[in-house]
Amino acid sequence: MDTFGTHLLVEFFGCNRDQLADRHGIEKLLSDSAKNGKATVVAVRSRELVANGLDSIAILKESHLALRTYPDSGYATADLYTCGDCDPYGCLAVIKERLAPQDVDIVAIERGMPGDEPTRVRGHRPSKRILIDCTVANIPPNVFVDQSPGRGVGLFAKKDFERGEVIYDAPISLASSDTQFVLRSEEYETILMADDIGMELSIAALKEFPPELLEKLAAHYGLQDPPLNVLRYRMTNGRQDEVLVTGFDGLVNHSDNANTLSQLSRQDLCFENDTPKMVMSLIAASPIEAGDELFWDYREIPGYVPPANWLS
Repeated sequence: MDTFGTHLLVEFFGCNRDQLADRHGIEKLLSDSAKNGKATVVAVRSRELVANGLDSIAILKESHLALRTYPDSGYATADLYTCGDCDPYGCLAVIKERLAPQDVDIVAIERGMPGDEPTRVRGHRPSKRILIDCTVANIPPNVFVDQSPGRGVGLFAKKDFERGEVIYDAPISLASSDTQFVLRSEEYETILMADDIGMELSIAALKEFPPELLEKLAAHYGLQDPPLNVLRYRMTNGRQDEVLVTGFDGLVNHSDNANTLSQLSRQDLCFENDTPKMVMSLIAASPIEAGDELFWDYREIPGYVPPANWLS
């Protein structure tokens, strides 16, 4: 489809009740969230509800941000729609930070004209929720997480590595795009969709798999020298689970010029209910010194806030 914008429908549970009843604070929240999403505010309006709540909206040049609050229940809903170069996830990040919810549910809809691809809806009736252990104890000993200048959050080496040396091993699993991943640290939880923290298992991605790994996958499904599209169909459970989710903490490398390489092996392959599970080894592509960033253009994940005690 020809996408014009992204529409987020969000529910916040277990919020700070006093903040939900603060009309001035909610209006400022909407203005600040619009600014963080690089949107232009035209006007902000609110009305008080009978049940002690607020119905507030920020009218944008690029569409709107709406928030309805229920202080007595610690509950709020948001309708965030931005077009063009605006980032609705940037708007959402501010709202999540200020309302401090205990849990969040997100439905993301790509808006636009019909095309060859259907309208994509993520988060509606998620097939499942998967917990990712983001506690400090679960970070591989050879790396640390820190701010990547101008690029969000990055991974850095704790020690020197020679070319070809394994830096760490990370699990890989397949999931549907609407699977919710709960990233749990010592401090709080962040909930993201598989699409936000993974990448599609495409034919191009399969072509990068080691031949011996492809052979073992084909043998498991009883296939002999299958075309990659047939193997992909079986691996993804009829295209239901098309997203490769990698990493120990929900971080994923989108870099085209990293100083590391990823490598899969036949020995690391196992299956759970016919769904393959693998391990990716991150390997130094060149000598790396302690303190070097592993991915040179590490990309920020929309809506993801790392635990404060990760950052040095």
